[in-house]
Amino acid sequence: MTTEDALRAAGQTEALLVFLLTIKFGDLDQSVFRIIREATIPDLENWCRRTLTAVTIDGVFA
Repeated sequence: MTTEDALRAAGQTEALLVFLLTIKFGDLDQSVFRIIREATIPDLENWCRRTLTAVTIDGVFA
């Protein structure tokens, strides 16, 4: 199992993204959770990075 597989299995990447988004943008819509659940590890990592500079939540997923 790769490191990415281990992170995915543990849900740590998804949890980190939800944590960051909630801190920055407040309560999240259910559609955001659906997008996160269906994402690949590279998508999740990119979105975590974008959360740092995005002005809106739509900017994270653009």
